[in-house]
Amino acid sequence: MADGTIGFAFSDVAGVAKALSTYAKESEFVSIKGGLLGDRILTSADVEALAELPPLPIVRAQLLGLLATPASGQAQLAAPGQPGHGQVLQGFVESSNVNVVQEITNLITAQRAYEMNSKVITASDEMLSTLSRMR
Repeated sequence: MADGTIGFAFSDVAGVAKALSTYAKESEFVSIKGGLLGDRILTSADVEALAELPPLPIVRAQLLGLLATPASGQAQLAAPGQPGHGQVLQGFVESSNVNVVQEITNLITAQRAYEMNSKVITASDEMLSTLSRMR
């Protein structure tokens, strides 16, 4: 392993392992023989296992998603159908609470209002430009 050091990581160890692993798969000149994580010596299989981990920002987001907040409260574990918990029904598809036609109509209305406002601003700018040239 002392033939050549090719990567260092100080914060996102999994990201560096993933980048090196991807590069090693694409290159015939690079191979991963092992690594060093803290005081632990890693085999090439350990480095590959690190490469399979999600990047650090994803892990942080997943961890934050598990934390209880005042809005979400503590996690509850219960079987479906118990009092205070929902039910699981087979053969049903979740329905949307969005009226697609109304949303598209609102989008078109907003787009036309934007276009009209843009034309008013352009016309006002042209009038001010003409007025300033008259002096």
